[in-house]
Amino acid sequence: MKLIETKFYILENLKNYFSKDDIQPVPKGVRGADVIQNVYNSSHHECGTILWETKSTKSWSEKWVQKLKDDQRDLGADIAILVTQAMPKNI
Repeated sequence: MKLIETKFYILENLKNYFSKDDIQPVPKGVRGADVIQNVYNSSHHECGTILWETKSTKSWSEKWVQKLKDDQRDLGADIAILVTQAMPKNI
């Protein structure tokens, strides 16, 4: 699956499974991950933010983890998730 397809797949599935949440793609050209999910409880009070980053490559890069942590800090997200097909050699 190509990266653009993977991002769309993640975005659409999150919207389907978490319909009460605000789930938006990070616009092209804006530094950050791929998807921001603002989580709401049943009373529609915001509970937190999840930052999603997708990678669709054959080779793992250690730089991804630090970039995601930096993006999480910059955006004030509570949780950051990396979705990837490639894994580190030790895993």
